[in-house]
Amino acid sequence: MSEAEKVWGAKADDELLAAARQLAEYTEEGQRVIRAELRRRGFDEARAMGDDELLAAARRLAEYTEEGERVIRAGLRRGGFDEPPAIIRHPDAGGEPQTSISRRYTDAYRVAGAIITFGAAVKVVGAVVAAIIAVGGLASSEQLGIRGLIGGLLLGAMVGLVFWIAGVFVTAQGQLLRASLDTAVNTSPLFSNTEKAKMMGITQSTANV
Repeated sequence: MSEAEKVWGAKADDELLAAARQLAEYTEEGQRVIRAELRRRGFDEARAMGDDELLAAARRLAEYTEEGERVIRAGLRRGGFDEPPAIIRHPDAGGEPQTSISRRYTDAYRVAGAIITFGAAVKVVGAVVAAIIAVGGLASSEQLGIRGLIGGLLLGAMVGLVFWIAGVFVTAQGQLLRASLDTAVNTSPLFSNTEKAKMMGITQSTANV
């Protein structure tokens, strides 16, 4: 018996039923443990929810595992409610829903990352070009004197500054795109927490298990 199973096995019926009404807040392992404990005590997960909670769960169906989706759909049919459209799940994604929308956001994140990388490259190229010009000015100082040296350094600095500003501007566009995507993904009701974490490139906390 795992630690999570021991924890939920020791909880009172009211606590277990309350968890069943908020099952989407838990990780896949947490959902599995809670469902197993509900079955062990003879509770029907869907019947543990009120109508409002069942309908709310239906609106967040993509956040549930396949077993949770089946239970909620059964509860909706029993209550005479309309079922939402089927959730498409990709077999290589651990049972998580994969839609054209999630792929669209993933592609957009890649574009944002490419823009940020390009902006950083522009700044690096600018630094290299500026250094080359400065070295050229230093070399020409033997023929042109101090004016050649100062002119080379000033020209190198100006070129480097132009490239740096351009790089900052390009990078900022990528960061703005990424921030917009973060907001859109984080507030979308179409994705589970696992999908959001995956698309945003962050590690999802397993504290809810």
